Amino acid sequence: MEKWPFQVTYGLYSIIDGSSTDPTQVQAIAAYVGAEANATLTDLRPLFVERLFPLLYDTVLLRTLATLQRTLDALDIEGLSALWGLNPSHDHQENIPVGWRSPEPTIEEWVSFTAEYLKGGREYDRFDLSKMEAGRLRYWMLAYLMSATFKDCSMILRLYADEKDGQDTITAIDLDPKSVERLRKWGQQDREIVLAYKAHGMTKEPCIDDGNSNSI
Repeated sequence: MEKWPFQVTYGLYSIIDGSSTDPTQVQAIAAYVGAEANATLTDLRPLFVERLFPLLYDTVLLRTLATLQRTLDALDIEGLSALWGLNPSHDHQENIPVGWRSPEPTIEEWVSFTAEYLKGGREYDRFDLSKMEAGRLRYWMLAYLMSATFKDCSMILRLYADEKDGQDTITAIDLDPKSVERLRKWGQQDREIVLAYKAHGMTKEPCIDDGNSNSI
């Protein structure tokens, strides 16, 4: 079976006429990218990219997601865990996982958080963690949970075989809120990654981030 000459099938599912279609089923896909019925996967490659690129690049969805991911997760789970350790209620208690016994956010909390976030406090990467107040812990927990939602969402790209039938669209889905209980798991995974990194004698490399997300 001929394979895609580029890594595009990871996480890619195609649905044509209501039925799931394997990306290797050339004839089913050809009509949607303007190719001949006898085209090969190699023939489809440039046409497929040309058809999807405007949806991914010219719309604001990806830029919006990049902004939300960066500004909501300025601390990362490591920074959130450090802030969690500053909580006065944890005095004389060691190894209390982040989010332990914390209630799930209410609708009212999400509304309040969103209002404050949209008010302008989005350049969190400039803040010094050592100067942050533990009283802001709940706010940062909600920020991280919301960032996780935008990191784990999916996108639906709807293509039309004929422009007369409609305009191509891109939509974000799977935007369900994450549970506070997940914080403990994410914190543990982060520690395991750090320990494995150190165990293999890897040296610290600079994190490359072009910081090119636009405000929303």
